[in-house]
Order: sequence, then structure tokens, then C-alpha cells
Amino acid sequence: MSLSSIIRNQGNEYFRQACQGKNLGLQKTRELYDQALARYYQAKEKAENLEDESSAAKNIGKAAWRISGVLAQKMEGFQIILHYQHEAIKGLCVAYNRSEDCKSVQWRSEVLGTLSLCLQEVIDSCDTFPTDIKIYQVERLVSLTTVDRATADLQLKLGTLYFHDGATKLQDGDYKTCLSRMRDCYRPIEEVKRLARITEDELDDLLSESESLEQDVFYHSCSASSMQARHHGDHLLTVALQDVEELDMTLVFEVIDWYKQAVVLAREIELEQEAIAESRLGVVYDKVLKLTHRAKTYFNHTLQLVESMKPRVFTSHDWYKECVSTLQRYQEEVRQRDEEEKRKVRAKYLEELSEELADIKKNNTSAIALIKHVYTTYPPKASSWEKPSDDDMAKWDSMESGTKEFKKLLLKALAVFHPDKVDEKEHGMKWKVLSEEITKMITNYYENTKFAC
Repeated sequence: MSLSSIIRNQGNEYFRQACQGKNLGLQKTRELYDQALARYYQAKEKAENLEDESSAAKNIGKAAWRISGVLAQKMEGFQIILHYQHEAIKGLCVAYNRSEDCKSVQWRSEVLGTLSLCLQEVIDSCDTFPTDIKIYQVERLVSLTTVDRATADLQLKLGTLYFHDGATKLQDGDYKTCLSRMRDCYRPIEEVKRLARITEDELDDLLSESESLEQDVFYHSCSASSMQARHHGDHLLTVALQDVEELDMTLVFEVIDWYKQAVVLAREIELEQEAIAESRLGVVYDKVLKLTHRAKTYFNHTLQLVESMKPRVFTSHDWYKECVSTLQRYQEEVRQRDEEEKRKVRAKYLEELSEELADIKKNNTSAIALIKHVYTTYPPKASSWEKPSDDDMAKWDSMESGTKEFKKLLLKALAVFHPDKVDEKEHGMKWKVLSEEITKMITNYYENTKFAC
């Protein structure tokens, strides 16, 4: 038996006493593990072959890990616990790496499993810490760990921590930190790929996860870059509008370029960022360049993007409010222009119909008189209308205002003279305008019947 084995067996005796002594107390247990660890370090120094060295290193890892557990029970400081955890990791890594040619697959698998548990314990102990400290601790683990499989796992965890920190920052609008964190992600992702190529261990699961992470990093990088481009555009637009006397058009078109870049970066990746950038382009074309048709295109596309993001709602967002209010303004302007155009057209025909209107007003002494006169002089041109007989019209004189028959008569007259029922192409605009004026007069009588009731 080698000297290293003899010393290691002495350490094993202390280790067994510490494990089996249920009533020893934490202090005594710690002392026994310390004595075991000291023997294991000596055994490693005295090792003359790989088998003795790897066995001693494995025991160093287990003893140091047990001591960290005792210290945790004693509520000792985080740093002293972390020291022994790191010692355990270093010992287990040496045991695994030096045992390839002298230990069984089962023995090495046990070491790798213990190493994985120890690493996870360190990571879990940092769960309540701020993200920056958690990242720092995982970075230290990466620097300590020399087993490719465990290193690949740590690199993936590190990349994931970088990613989640960046994603959180992006949600808070901090695109600069997000971009920095997304750049940090690529190093651990590439390390996982490298280790998957050079190691004989099966790393397909980690490789698949790293590829998914890389895709998420790309999406968030695009989103943050889009936000950055939009903020550049916002800043330059503010600068461009400061000189109200002479607008710097070169700067304005640079603003447009930034906003378009923001759109391209976010397209089909982050619809909200794309919608905001599109709305910004609409604002520039509306308020600065006064190109309503271009602005309308961007604002309409913004609303299409918003529609595609349902059930999310953006009614409280300023960019959405401005988009909607501007499109409503455009609609109102179009309506007013149409009304003005109609008014001009009507004014022309009203002048041509001055004699007819004067005649109708002259005979507008009552509802019955008005309807009789227009039925006789200006008969409706609706195909379904038939002129009442003279006897029927004579009976109308005895109708009392407000009765059901009286209202029915008014409604029938409104139906045949209503301008919406006039075929403008067949009967012309002039007849439509005259019908509209007649409808107004009859409607006035019908409204009075409501108040009479």
C-alpha cells in the first residue's frame, strides 16, 4: 500500500466518525471533517500515481463540501462557506480530470454527479442576492471548474443569467444595459458550442438549449437596438425643431432614417417597438413635412400592428393616443372638405331652383297644403309612387294634426322625397337638391307632431 493510501485511510477514519456521530455536535463534527481534509491534502501531496492523486482529490472535494454544510448549519458567514465550496469544486475537478485512465466509468460518473450537486448548491445559495452578485459568483465558478461537461453547464447558466438581466432591463426601458448584457451572452454561448465540439461527452441537450438562448438573445438585441435607434431619432428631432425660423431639413431626414432603422430592426420580432417607430414616422411626416398622405400610411400601419397584438391594449400610451387622434383629425378634415364641396354644389342648384323654391314656400301654409302642392306640381320620381286621387287628397283636409293617419301621411311623403332615395344619375343633382328642400319642410311638420303629443 502506498504512503498516499495510508494517509488517505487515516482521513477516511475521521470522515466516517464525523458522518456516523449523530450526537457529536456541530463543532466536533467540524473538527473531524477538518482532520479528514488535512489528511486528504497530505495524501494528494504524497501521491505517486494518478490513481492515488485522483482518489485523494475526490476525498478533498467530499470533505470540503461536508464542512461547508456544517458551517451553513452553524450560520457562519457566506464567504467562509463559499471558500470550502470552492475547495470542494477544485478537488472534484482534479479527481475527474486525473482519473480518465485509472478509474472506472462508474467512479468518474459519481464524481461528476457530486460536482454537479456542489455547483448547483453554490448557485442556489445566491438566489436571494442581486443579479450582479449572482452573475459574479457564477463567473467565479466558471473560472474554477475544469471539467468540460460541468463547464458547459455553467456557461449556459451564465449566459441565461446575462440574458434574463438584459431582458429585465429592456422591460424597464434601459436598452443600453440590455444591449451590453446581450453582448455578454455570446461568449458563454460560443463556449458551449466549442465544448460540444471538442468533448466526447454527450452535450446535445446543452447545445440545443444554447441555440434557443442564442435565438432569444438575437430577438432582444434587435428590440433593444430598435429602441436605441428610435431614441436617437427622438433626440435629433428635438434638436432639429429648436430653430423654428429655419428648419434643418438634413437633420429631419436623418431623423427619418433612424426611425426607419428602428422599424426594420423590430420588424416581425418586437411588434410594439415596430408600432412605436412607425407612429414616430407618422408624426414627422404630419407635423414637420406636412405630407398627410405619407403620415396617414404610417399611422394606419401602426394601428394594424396594434390590432395584431390583441388582446394587449395600448390606449394609455401616448404614441397610440397621438396616432388615433391624428387619424381622427384627418377624417374630420376630409368630412369638412366633402361638406364644403357639397355646399358649393348645392348653392349652385339652389340658385337655379330659386323660382321653384319660392313657389313651394308660397304654398307651404300647412302640412296638407304643402304635400298636395308638391304631389301635384313636383311629383316624386320614385317608381313605387302613385299619385293619390283627388277624392283621397280632399279627405286629407279633415285630418287632425298629431293623429296616426296624419303622421302616416307625412312619413309616406318623406319616404318618396327623401334625397337618399333619389337616383342622381337618372334624375340629376338638381332634382335631388329640390327633393332635399322639400324633405326639410315636411320633416319640420313631422317634428312638430312629436311636441304636440
